[in-house]
Amino acid sequence: MARSGAYRSMLVSVGLAFVFWLLQALGKEHEDVLRYRLLWTEAPAGMVVVNRLPEEARFRLRASGWKLLSSWFQRRSVDLDLARYGRSNLLLSDRNLELFSRDLPRGLVLLDVQPDSIRIDLDPLEQRRVPLRWSGSWDYASGFGPAERIRLSEDSVTVQGPSRVLDTLRRWPLEIPEHSPLRKDRSGTADLDRFAGLNLSPQPERVEYRIRVEAYTEGTLTVPLQWDRDTLWRFLPARVSIRYQAPLSRFDRITAADFRIVPMGQPANGQLVPLLLEKAPPLSRNLRWEPTEVECLRRRPAANAALNTAEGPAPLPSTR
Repeated sequence: MARSGAYRSMLVSVGLAFVFWLLQALGKEHEDVLRYRLLWTEAPAGMVVVNRLPEEARFRLRASGWKLLSSWFQRRSVDLDLARYGRSNLLLSDRNLELFSRDLPRGLVLLDVQPDSIRIDLDPLEQRRVPLRWSGSWDYASGFGPAERIRLSEDSVTVQGPSRVLDTLRRWPLEIPEHSPLRKDRSGTADLDRFAGLNLSPQPERVEYRIRVEAYTEGTLTVPLQWDRDTLWRFLPARVSIRYQAPLSRFDRITAADFRIVPMGQPANGQLVPLLLEKAPPLSRNLRWEPTEVECLRRRPAANAALNTAEGPAPLPSTR
């Protein structure tokens, strides 16, 4: 029992010695690196930040051990006011330590900040109207298709954002929602959040759409080739057979004049040239034509025209 009491006394002594050493150590100054969250305020009036600003930084701090220890359990963040920097595009952290240390608790001395420089890319804030377009195409069940152009509650939206981004934005694509192949009318709402990461703000933020679905049928027509450049060429064959699908309500009104098929490229005598479909009726789809290539032949000049060119015009008959 005496030996057990001796061990207990020794452990208490060691524990007390460690506590006193820890108290003494925490009372001295130390350096440590802590991560701080950077909270950026609004950009100057009429400007917008184009690049992505860092969300956190590493602060090298000097303080008493007690202060550093308590900092580990506190909310660590600093507010940075973009309006204070004007329109400068580079913030040198090591030369602006006072900006990062304003929100630090008393007793903490900021020695260094990483990253040592922060790029702040500002651009004038503008707004303009941008047309809406579907990104991709809707899926329809076999034998069905759109009865008319898909209706939107807005044809275009007002977009506010950096001028350099707006200059390249020709349309605002709408994401097609997940759906099974359509065989009946559908309506819903599409959100306009595709470019949220580019500091673009559309108004309105969502649009409504409506799709009328109709049964389709297939037809076949013979269409003459069109060639309006000159009359020196002819093509064999001069007509092609085109197959298409169209809504039942429009099918009886479609004629060969609604299609325009032309040879593509520069003609060459005796060569095959591919055909290009330049015009088709609205809502027609699955268009195929045969043949897909035609032979190009150069027309021969008339014999009389060649003779007149070589010998000049014939004399007038005498009246005597």
